[in-house]
Amino acid sequence: MNKRGCLWIALGVALLLVIIGGAAIVGGGYWVYRQVVLPQAQPVDPAAAAREFEAVRARFAGQGPVFELEKTGDGRATVRFRKDQVPPSSSAGISRIHFLAYDTSKRTLVRFSVPYWLFRYMPNARVTIRENGEPMAGWDRMPLPVEELERIGPALLVDGSDPDRGQVIVWTE
Repeated sequence: MNKRGCLWIALGVALLLVIIGGAAIVGGGYWVYRQVVLPQAQPVDPAAAAREFEAVRARFAGQGPVFELEKTGDGRATVRFRKDQVPPSSSAGISRIHFLAYDTSKRTLVRFSVPYWLFRYMPNARVTIRENGEPMAGWDRMPLPVEELERIGPALLVDGSDPDRGQVIVWTE
């Protein structure tokens, strides 16, 4: 075979590998996209939102939230770890972390869900609660490593409300 023929074969193989690699990247991206439930905001009246929150709370009857949101004197929220509310170690695994929030001024309910495996593959992953992009006061003293979530198992993590702003509930299942 001559040099020109070998060159065309090498270019063809390289092009085929680029196409296969691109398809793998697009396919992998689509798969991750399908795993993450993107934030969905919908207008909801307060009574319907309250029913949604009560349905989640009913799943964790008798268990309080692991983290408590409190308001400081300057109006900022702070978070407090409640060791007394940490359930005993569980053999049940975690599949997802769910977020549900209701904004009373806009009357919108936001649902968001993330597969737990996504947190596992992040090095030094920690769950942090933020307000306006900044970690909430007190959080720097008690960031929750993902391994601790695994030990706890399915649990109610946060259940907080503010009459002026709304409610938020975070849980694992």
